[in-house]
Amino acid sequence: MPPVLPFRPMEPASRREVPPLLNVFFLKEGDAWRLHLGPESFRPDLERLFDHNGEAYPVLVDWEDLERHMTKRGAEYDAHTSHAGSVELTVRGAVAVEALAEWLATSISSGMRLTHEDGHDESKPATG
Repeated sequence: MPPVLPFRPMEPASRREVPPLLNVFFLKEGDAWRLHLGPESFRPDLERLFDHNGEAYPVLVDWEDLERHMTKRGAEYDAHTSHAGSVELTVRGAVAVEALAEWLATSISSGMRLTHEDGHDESKPATG
């Protein structure tokens, strides 16, 4: 008879290992975007920004700011645009995941981000 393994409860999300993959789908709705976070992409640092279905809405997106942000951090990302205008972003690896998660967190939580030219001057927001 094989040995019985003890039951171990699942660790909370903040303690689980997070895979080095982040996948976000952007669907245009009017002047804003509805973001869908891929199920394999739930991360403790983003959980508060998305609802239980993995959605955030409304979100203003500044694609040029995303490009500047990712370039400044040396992070590559894959972007696929559908014929209807929806965009899927995928990043792999710790550096790229961290960079995109940071950009998403500041974009979603405030609806605006500082431009890189503004440096640390918080009085000059850039809308998405």
